[in-house]
Formats: sequence, C-alpha cells, structure tokens
Amino acid sequence: MNFSSLSGPRIAAERKRLKLSQVEAAEECGVSREMWGKYERGKAAMGTEVLSSFVSVGADPLFILTGQTHSLAPEIAPDEQLLLDSYRELSPQQRKALLAQLLSGNSDIAKPETSSDRRVTIKGEGNRVSAQGDYYENGKKEE
Repeated sequence: MNFSSLSGPRIAAERKRLKLSQVEAAEECGVSREMWGKYERGKAAMGTEVLSSFVSVGADPLFILTGQTHSLAPEIAPDEQLLLDSYRELSPQQRKALLAQLLSGNSDIAKPETSSDRRVTIKGEGNRVSAQGDYYENGKKEE
C-alpha cells in the first residue's frame, strides 16, 4: 500500500463530512473534478497546495495524513466544541460570509452593552443625589 491508496478514502470522507460535492471540493482547491476523483480513488497524491486549500475549507489534515483525528489537538471547552461543530456544518460560502462579518465587526451578533446603551436618571438637591437605573462595573451589573 502507498500513501495515495491510504489517503484516498480519507479525502473522500472529509469531503463528505464537509458536505461538499466532488465538483465543489475541486473548485475550492483549484483542480478539475477528474483530478479530484483520482485523489479519492487513490490514483494520485494530493500536493501540498491542494491539501492546504482543502484544509482552508475545513478538512482535517491530521486525519488525511495519518487516519487519526484530534490526537494532537488540545482539549477545548464544550461551548467551544459546539461552536466549532456548528461552523464545520456550514457550507464554504456560509463560512466565508460568517468570517467576513466577524472580522469586519459588522455582525448581527449581540454585543455587550456600552455606557451609551444604558439610561440612568440622576436627581439631587444640595448635597443629596439619588440615581435610578442599572449600574455596571467592569461589564457586570451591580446590585
């Protein structure tokens, strides 16, 4: 057995996990659909540029190269894993759109309240002052 014959089924498994057709995977990686089929059948070895492109759309390089998953990956919190799993279920187009929103700062994701978002009423006479509303210290609501 050679590397191509071992990696072919792994490449196919990763493509399917990413919910890509052979045509979509080939387009994302800059190769023809025919060449992609050769990778998956183990008739040709994927070069580093193609592998790098495949990894950029979410493929697991460790799995493709060794057949192992996450053995070298650090432990992550459950909420981080949920976020990662949800991201991996997105189409390549959805991933690009999400990353563009997050990196531009123009996302619809809920943002922490700022001082301009809060309303506090302050009344007073002489040395007596009272306030009504929520008071926040370092992003935490004070009771």
